[in-house]
Amino acid sequence: MAGRPGRTGSQLVEKGLPRFTDDPVSQDAFDRLWRQGLSRHEIRAAMEIGPKALKAHAEMAPRRWTGKDIQAFFGWSPANHGLRLSRGHFPPPDGRDGSRDWWWPATITEWAATQPFVRCPHCNASVARLKQHLTKHARDGEHLP
Repeated sequence: MAGRPGRTGSQLVEKGLPRFTDDPVSQDAFDRLWRQGLSRHEIRAAMEIGPKALKAHAEMAPRRWTGKDIQAFFGWSPANHGLRLSRGHFPPPDGRDGSRDWWWPATITEWAATQPFVRCPHCNASVARLKQHLTKHARDGEHLP
């Protein structure tokens, strides 16, 4: 099967021709839709862009936190995060992208500032009940300072 004649993306860059990510209007348009909370699928359809352009624009857009980002920020397990979310002890997602919930970082940091969290000196997790949390470490056989 013969390839199509023409230049590859890297050849275009070498010649100084713009790529889709070099167009600030395209990124501005993408960012407007992104900030409105549209899913990647909705943005791709609205802008009529392919998956590679979508990925490149999303990497340059303001960050949206997923459950993994939140777990890393607080030092929580996936089960802890899921439990807090299901019991209403966590802000509802700012949006949904496919099957994945997401939050703006400001939503999480502003909410966290209103919570009675302290950092565990052993694992650095943000916890509301430090004594209970440390008891779990001891029960799990971990040596505490």
